Amino acid sequence: MAAIAAQAQQADTLAPGTPIVRLVATPVPGDSTVRSIRIYGGITAVHPLFTRVAGVQVTPYSGAPGAGAVVRIRGAASLDNHVQPLYVVDGVPVFQYRFNTFSEVSGFNPPPINPDASTNPLLSIAPEDIEQVEILKGAFDTGQYGFLGQNGVVRITTRRGAAGQPLQVQYTGWGGVQTARNRYQLLGAREAAELANEAARNNGYAPDFTPAEIASFGAGTDWQAEVLRAAAIQEHHLNLQGSNAYGTRYYAGLDYLNQQGIVLSSDLHRYGLRLNLDQNIGQHLRLSAGLNYNQVEEHRPTANALPLALRLLPTVPVYDATGDYATDYGNPNPVQVANQNLSNTRNRRLLAHGELNYEFLPGLRLNLRASLERDSLVARDYLGPNNYYQRVGGYEGSTRRAFHQQTILNPALRYARNLGLRHAITASAEANSWRNEWAETFRTYQPKGAPRGAQFVYQGGGGSTFTQQYNLFGYQLTAGYVYDHRYALQGSLRADNSTHAPSAEAREWLPAAQATWHAGEEKWLKGQGPISTFDLLAGWGQTSNRGNYAGDHGLNFRGGATGANSYFLFLDELTAQVDAGLRLGLAHDRLFFTASAYRRDTRARLGYPGQQLPAVYVRNRGLELTLAGTWQAGRLHGSTGLTASFNRNRYDQPTDTGIRFYVLGRNFAYTSGEPLGSFYGNRFLGLDATGNPLFDASNGGNLPSPQILGSGVPRQLLGLTQQLTYGRFDLQLQLDGMFSYDMFDANLQVLDVPRGGFNATTRVRDRWTPTNTNTDVPRAGTTTGSLTNGVSSYTLQSGNHLRLSNVVVSAEVWRKAPHAVSVFLTGTNLLVLTAYRGFDPNVSAAEADPRQAGLDLAAYPVARTVALGVRATL
Repeated sequence: MAAIAAQAQQADTLAPGTPIVRLVATPVPGDSTVRSIRIYGGITAVHPLFTRVAGVQVTPYSGAPGAGAVVRIRGAASLDNHVQPLYVVDGVPVFQYRFNTFSEVSGFNPPPINPDASTNPLLSIAPEDIEQVEILKGAFDTGQYGFLGQNGVVRITTRRGAAGQPLQVQYTGWGGVQTARNRYQLLGAREAAELANEAARNNGYAPDFTPAEIASFGAGTDWQAEVLRAAAIQEHHLNLQGSNAYGTRYYAGLDYLNQQGIVLSSDLHRYGLRLNLDQNIGQHLRLSAGLNYNQVEEHRPTANALPLALRLLPTVPVYDATGDYATDYGNPNPVQVANQNLSNTRNRRLLAHGELNYEFLPGLRLNLRASLERDSLVARDYLGPNNYYQRVGGYEGSTRRAFHQQTILNPALRYARNLGLRHAITASAEANSWRNEWAETFRTYQPKGAPRGAQFVYQGGGGSTFTQQYNLFGYQLTAGYVYDHRYALQGSLRADNSTHAPSAEAREWLPAAQATWHAGEEKWLKGQGPISTFDLLAGWGQTSNRGNYAGDHGLNFRGGATGANSYFLFLDELTAQVDAGLRLGLAHDRLFFTASAYRRDTRARLGYPGQQLPAVYVRNRGLELTLAGTWQAGRLHGSTGLTASFNRNRYDQPTDTGIRFYVLGRNFAYTSGEPLGSFYGNRFLGLDATGNPLFDASNGGNLPSPQILGSGVPRQLLGLTQQLTYGRFDLQLQLDGMFSYDMFDANLQVLDVPRGGFNATTRVRDRWTPTNTNTDVPRAGTTTGSLTNGVSSYTLQSGNHLRLSNVVVSAEVWRKAPHAVSVFLTGTNLLVLTAYRGFDPNVSAAEADPRQAGLDLAAYPVARTVALGVRATL
């Protein structure tokens, strides 16, 4: 604990008046270091900071304002279609429900309307309001959350007033500009026209363009430039905190975020209010309460707009001679689609909790916590006259109204006592009761007037209503014993119940245990040499997914042996994890090293009505390393952190049922012995003598033999954080790397093939011709289905990359304690070193579905942001 206090104190000293998020991975075996991160502008939600903890991957669904991100802790260990960690805010499990999700489709085109509305619950917590983030990933720690802890736990503690602190008011405001960091390298109008003519001639058709037309073409329309734009972003946060003469501690925060998107017709507005109160009554009773209200309004164009911009020929102008949107043989105009096919959502979320702590006897106290979460969504989608299925000249729309409410009651009796100088015991008994209810209504409408803000008129038909409720309840016993500050044992046993499970299986027993040896406290080591801390830890625990039934969760697989249209429904999963590690502190913990190894096995039961299949498994093995240190050279202070993690993931089907599970039109498959998210397709071998593609047909016959080509789940994660302070100047940066995984950009099925009729990447300049046979790019006019439909190694790319994720430069320009004013300059997503040719190699178009990891639909690039701001503490 000395290291924790020292690092927190140093951060407070180096950056007075700056909100500090203490990022913790504790008490996970082998990784209990604390990172004090100073929060400045430039991020709209806290999850990008999670990657500073070894073994944590954060991958956004897209770069759209408000888009969510999948957070994977120690790899992927579930077959569920929506796998996220459990979020616990101020001691309350929240954000378990989501209104909609990415749907399995038969091809790689984005859905007509954005599927990921309201998928980022962390938007409801302003980063400025956060005091501490804890990443729980160890066997014992996740075991404390039973059937909610399968995918790790993120505990968020918000800021509260301090006792004896006078009223303090703080304002933080920043504004910046966002741009697309990278663009596809595409052909100009003249080259695209020449390619179209060559493709037509090779296939026996008349050329599409005359020599005079080609000669008149210049660069043509840059459709990416027409749909993408520089976009403004600004955030303002005001908070006050302190305490009064009656011992009441308080914190209140107001937040406003206005983010314009880098794609036409997209923006986001966030309004937030937070209030935390704490009150001591006498010496034995403590009351606390918290209230957070948040409203997020999102406007986005259809996810098809940008992929259309990549494919449409640059020979087509934006507007025709009459001033209307121009089209190409009926292909939609990307600018028209972006302006007319829209999705507008409004999400309101209320989080409220109250807590009572009463100490009956020394060490014995009653803890009673109650909470309420209410989440409502109104989503309105519009399809303009550019839609193939829409009547000419009109707009068609739909609206979805959804509501979710969760109430939790958590009484607990806790005991902690030192018995003499050598013995310490802890024990607790608690109960948990969750009640969840939700309702969703979908209707089709014909709006009047302009798409945004239109008045709806119900047209009848095309509607549905869905309501459901379920209850979760459980009991937990925990105990701990420490002898002579050196040897510690902890154990817990949970009995969790779900009304979703069959009555015979409603109760699930989930135990966990951990042993710790504080070897640094041994007489033969304490105070000897440079070692200040030396701990060895080992843990074991079981978790499950029984508590994850709220909202969109489940599993659909297409099977092989029983037919392509057989669907297998997900039943349940049980995860057992064992881990061991060490913590080593040197030079009074100024240098800290941690290492942990883990094994995590998930048993999944699959089946469909009338039949249950033998169990299948997801197996993870991993190693996590962290090296962190603080140093000083004169007036220059610094802290450096290095993290590395290595994960091996495997799907295991011990019983051969003759069934291969497919996802997304057979382009992803689960094969025993292969990783999750495995790409399943044709292996490209090169070209034949006429410039047509050849594929591996090792299974016999003339047709290609589909096979596993790679996986979208990274096997290695690396991270570097550096913080420097000199006087009143401060610099911090964050580097993140992901390695040993593949990405499939579905757009390259079209853009990397010189087929004609669409634009293409500059790669096709090296296409096969009778005079250029030493190439792997097929001849113009190639339409081979094995190349242009689905996954193939021709378009599969390595996702390996190193990213400069965040840079902050700040300076304190005025200080008269306790008042201060500082200015800061931030940059996010500034540089990515990669060979990936899409917008970004870290994206998950299939959202939090591990079955389809590594899928890129290029629907919305992640922006590069540069912002300038000011913080004033009064």
